[in-house]
Amino acid sequence: MERQRTEEWNLVSFNSNSMKKLFVFFLISFFCQLNFAQPPGDASREDYLRSILNADVLTGRTSATTIMPDVYDLCFDKRLKLQVVTGMERLETCIFINTRIGFIGYFPPDRNAAGACTIDPSREKFLFTVISKKGNNYYYLNNNKNGQIEHWVTTFNSDFYTDPKAVYSGNTPLRKLEETKSFFGSGISRRIDAQAYEFAEGQQKYFIYSNNYPQQILFHPQKYLGNFKIGYQQAAHGLCIIMEVRDEQTVTKILSIEDVNVCFDPTLFKEFEDEYFTKIQDKIENERAKLQREEAAGNMGPCILEKSSLLRYKMESLNRQEVNLSKAVIGNTLQNDPIAKAMALSLYSFEDQMQILRFNQELKICQAQDRLSKATSSEGITFYNNKLSCLRSGLAQLSMNMSEIQRINSEYADNPARQWAEKSKIMMRNFNACEN
Repeated sequence: MERQRTEEWNLVSFNSNSMKKLFVFFLISFFCQLNFAQPPGDASREDYLRSILNADVLTGRTSATTIMPDVYDLCFDKRLKLQVVTGMERLETCIFINTRIGFIGYFPPDRNAAGACTIDPSREKFLFTVISKKGNNYYYLNNNKNGQIEHWVTTFNSDFYTDPKAVYSGNTPLRKLEETKSFFGSGISRRIDAQAYEFAEGQQKYFIYSNNYPQQILFHPQKYLGNFKIGYQQAAHGLCIIMEVRDEQTVTKILSIEDVNVCFDPTLFKEFEDEYFTKIQDKIENERAKLQREEAAGNMGPCILEKSSLLRYKMESLNRQEVNLSKAVIGNTLQNDPIAKAMALSLYSFEDQMQILRFNQELKICQAQDRLSKATSSEGITFYNNKLSCLRSGLAQLSMNMSEIQRINSEYADNPARQWAEKSKIMMRNFNACEN
């Protein structure tokens, strides 16, 4: 179940009418053409253009509405099929749009776009993102667990903590060029003729369809419905459809636009966050109870200081994990970096786990020293001396790993994802536990 923003475009990223209605539509269109003796396709093209250049929530006839992730059907009235070309790679997908209350849904672009224009939650590899103008951001995906399909939705807490810039475009003026382009083929009935525009620096070219084409276009940054830089955009002069965007590396264009009546039933999907918070809280409480029982037993042996330090640190680590878990539920984990960090730390702290390994290593050194002091044979003395040497070497390695983790925290302070990746590599290093 696909999000980097630029200064100009901070983006991330609907079932059909019955055949009977479609048949009636064709009949009406056919007889209207006969009765009024108009040129073939002219009337239907005007109706089509009038119909697609319509987004009430952007023009102000309706208002954007908050949507819930798993309560009621999410319905769409427009479907845009698009193509993304980067180098030799051609990817396709569909964007579904609700132009009345303001939200979109889309599948990640893929070489094989089969199924990307049909919302079918029964597909094993279903991966569908829904973003609303009010700032809801829901990520629906299926997981195959032991041959059974599980349906999950990740909300990033955006059902209660929205991000008003989830669907957001830039507001840099575009200037008109002496270039036009036709979309959807050379046929008359659904051909769209778009006008070329570009930013002043000429870095990107836009082909825009609208009712008029001023010399300069200024987009309203919060009145955009689309993704991948194409879609519906309200500008100072009126409503536009961005048909194509191209730069030196990438060309993204609309292949078709349809009026649809497609609904997606999200009630099958369980909220990941609800399940996650419950399971992590249960795990914390069970681990805390285990540590309390171990501490109450009082059987610390000869290394009481080292055992006490290890138990105390494990308890402190659980307390920090619980605090982070409570912080992670009170903000948008997708857009709020401190909340996202709290979410990650509620799952795993590299620093705490490395420190626990160090305390555990010190306990092993103490225990080996105790056994060495009681050894009577030359073989036993040699064995425990070798083990102590190994354990001390391991402790030095753990200390270096901790220093490296601290360096990573400083070096990638503004990149939590890179931090996580680099620290994961350190934790996966082959550590000699000196068990033999």
